[in-house]
Amino acid sequence: MVAARRAYRALFHGRVEPRQVAELLILRPEFPRSLRFCYQRITDHLDQIEGSDPVRAAAPRRIAHLMDVQLRYARIDEIMRQGLHEYLTDVVERTAELGERIASAYLF
Repeated sequence: MVAARRAYRALFHGRVEPRQVAELLILRPEFPRSLRFCYQRITDHLDQIEGSDPVRAAAPRRIAHLMDVQLRYARIDEIMRQGLHEYLTDVVERTAELGERIASAYLF
């Protein structure tokens, strides 16, 4: 449930609808567990830290910022039309790539 029931009820009224659940968990910047909120924080943190190699550090920042912008301007109707499963699979793959790039730039 990702502790979202109260947030859902504050934003949406009536029955719980899959489209609205997806919107809450993906696109709502005011919900701390949404993808948009998380990517916004990731970009904020990456912008604040300097790695020992600025060229290598640019790759994770670029990936994170691209995802942040795409989430900021995404619309739930477009996501649902594209296919929720396909959209989330793409996000998971891109997040894994981001994690690898962060590890490469800052840890190893």
